[in-house]
Amino acid sequence: VFAPAENSPYRPWSEPCWRVIDENLKKAPPPAVVAAKVATILKCPKPRPVYTVGIPLQRLAPIIFRFIPKSWEIALMRLFYGVRAK
Repeated sequence: VFAPAENSPYRPWSEPCWRVIDENLKKAPPPAVVAAKVATILKCPKPRPVYTVGIPLQRLAPIIFRFIPKSWEIALMRLFYGVRAK
């Protein structure tokens, strides 16, 4: 488990993020799935610029972020990670 130092001024923002990251790591695909994807990419003569592996939300986010304004992307990331603006 990752966590900021007790006296870190960033703790109020980073602690919720690390909680979400820890939860996502528990749901992550096994290394064999990622390795299979990497092997497929290496064999491809013209690989795409972006590949995704993981649960549906993790695979969908990069696609959605291509088509929405940056301010929406930041707002969605804050919502997902539980980080409040100042």
